[in-house]
Amino acid sequence: MLGQLTKLISTPHFSKRERGRWGIIQAFAKCGNSVKSRLDALGIENYVPMLTVYDGRGCRKGKEAVLADIIFACWDSREFSGLCSPKNKIHRNEIYSKLIEDGILATMEGYWRAEVISERCPVRLCPNTPAGEPFTPTRGLLAGCQGYLSTSDGHPVFALPMADSALHIEVNLPAADLRTSACASARITNR
Repeated sequence: MLGQLTKLISTPHFSKRERGRWGIIQAFAKCGNSVKSRLDALGIENYVPMLTVYDGRGCRKGKEAVLADIIFACWDSREFSGLCSPKNKIHRNEIYSKLIEDGILATMEGYWRAEVISERCPVRLCPNTPAGEPFTPTRGLLAGCQGYLSTSDGHPVFALPMADSALHIEVNLPAADLRTSACASARITNR
């Protein structure tokens, strides 16, 4: 459940298309930008998840790609039969062709949520199962989102699972967002 997050941001346009299917393109090492430019020039709809990066003081430094050399794209394999080729700096990877389109769309939406949250506060993408107790913040950016609450270095951390993915987003929560009940506050301060 996304809660108030949906009120702050618009819904992504990721959906099935009449022409083409969503898939995952793996570019050659360090060629992600040139492949994205090539896809744009060919008129192929594509998405590269980007996270806002912060320095140690919490100031924005810029954006960086979440997945190195991985691009989500929607294309018709009959129209662009030679797309996956060394000329276009794209690997032909049969692992990705077995993924179903619904799963790819759900994964894209999860990365999109992480991207939007990262524009408001620092986040980390973590590959393991989130630890902590089930928790739903009632205040702040993540109000109404269902996730897990734990501590890291004495600070409260909220883990938001990503749909159809083994990843989760970790966000350091301000103390004000934890004031949902005396019980929740006591659990955090006593750890």
